[in-house]
Amino acid sequence: MVVNLPRCLAIATLLLLPGFAAADVLHIPQQVSSPISVPERGRTMQQVEARFGTPQARHPQVGGGHPQRPPITRWDYSEFSVVFERDRVINTVRRDGQTAPTRGQESLEISSETLPAAD
Repeated sequence: MVVNLPRCLAIATLLLLPGFAAADVLHIPQQVSSPISVPERGRTMQQVEARFGTPQARHPQVGGGHPQRPPITRWDYSEFSVVFERDRVINTVRRDGQTAPTRGQESLEISSETLPAAD
């Protein structure tokens, strides 16, 4: 029986080296209050109008007539627009084009790091 010594040493070396794994690390900064007050997700049209007043524009409803295409309506205010599904808020968009979060300004930072593998 012939043993290939260099090959055996190479395999043994690879098996004894510590393993490494690549992972993404998610950094979530603390929440900061939104600079403008916006309607919260889930509020009704009546609640939005009672709190923020009459919108500057009410766009015609789109969709509807099918369970998979519910009616969507948009109201425009001076600093933001509110999007409703049926009569409930589903999103608020600020005039500068950013989505206005309903519970504070959130941002995420994702970076890749190489971490030692768990034993």
